[in-house]
Amino acid sequence: MNNKDNLISQQQICLELINKLKEGVKEKYENNQVDKDYLMEMMFQLKEQHSKLEELIEDQHWRPIKEMIEKINKSNNKLESFKYEKIMLESEINDLRQLQFDLSNPSLGITPLEKFLSFQPSQYIESFDLKPKEKQSIERLEWEIYQRELKLIELENLKKLRIKLKQEDEKANNQLKQFEDKLKENLNVKKAVEPFQKFIGILPISKYKLNNIGNNPLLLESSQPLYILYHELIYFKEFFFNENLTVDFFKSNNEDMNIDNKNNCINKSTKLINPSKVFISLKIKKNEKELLIEFYYYPNLKIVTVLPSLNGNFEMGQKLLEGLDNSDTGLMTPNLSNHFIFESFGKDLFKLDEHNLKGRPYKWVQFITGLSFLPEITPENMKDKNFQLHDFQPKTSHKILFDIINSL
Repeated sequence: MNNKDNLISQQQICLELINKLKEGVKEKYENNQVDKDYLMEMMFQLKEQHSKLEELIEDQHWRPIKEMIEKINKSNNKLESFKYEKIMLESEINDLRQLQFDLSNPSLGITPLEKFLSFQPSQYIESFDLKPKEKQSIERLEWEIYQRELKLIELENLKKLRIKLKQEDEKANNQLKQFEDKLKENLNVKKAVEPFQKFIGILPISKYKLNNIGNNPLLLESSQPLYILYHELIYFKEFFFNENLTVDFFKSNNEDMNIDNKNNCINKSTKLINPSKVFISLKIKKNEKELLIEFYYYPNLKIVTVLPSLNGNFEMGQKLLEGLDNSDTGLMTPNLSNHFIFESFGKDLFKLDEHNLKGRPYKWVQFITGLSFLPEITPENMKDKNFQLHDFQPKTSHKILFDIINSL
């Protein structure tokens, strides 16, 4: 039984009770037998049935109607809200239409139209020209936003890279600082000047093929420092002063070595001081002047000496080289380990003026020949907390040679 049939059934029951009550009252009234209890019972039944009928009507009829009315009211409220939003959007659209918005304004920082189109394919440009101006502006702004997002990603990556490099730099500096601190702790003056190896040997011939040594066969007999120096001079000559420089190798004459030595030649210590078999000759011509510089290598002393002459005058040549650096006159051995060589002969110090060396062992030539890579470490340096070994930057061979040439 559906809701409608149920409602009709309840109505019929109510009508039947009413008719029954009406007939019963009429019958008793005609017979003068009206019973008050009977009337009350019938009234209660009628009232109970009427209440059921009202509940049924409320549940089956009025409640759906109220729910429908509530839904309609909500829909009306939404509709009013949409109408208001529509009015506001129309107002904003009108305001935007009236607003003068020019993408070509430099203050906006927007890419010019010509440059924007240069990044686009030809098919896009054809379709772009057919679009309304508003659509073109929107697409240009979307492209600008995308480019800025790419730039932001690039900047973020650079920021991360900068942080990473900074961390690596700090790590390297800390390691270097720890190394220097440890070096200063464990290194005294004696250890600082002791040689690390007994001698620098002659380079093996098998290492170098004839096509790598140029046209000078004496290069095969040269020691490592002179081998390095020869190539430094050759490269400098080829790149800068090809016509004004002459570089060559010559054999040393050791027969008359140490004749004028203050010590007797019988002394075994003098046998330690002999240059290598070959030496380098460098001639520089400039402003009608000729500077001749000879480079000698002493294997046991591990130093290279420089013998200059300016227009045949040795004193003028030495004076020219002394002017390169007032602190580097070549009058003291730059290799402090030389003092240990003569310990077995009862000598505490090695003095250049006691030996007939060819030329002077300037510090700069030790650096460009690979014999020295660090500055002199004094006791004051070892006590100074701010002293940094890596701050020392010796002059390169090119800088030294330019200084010599410019001093002519």
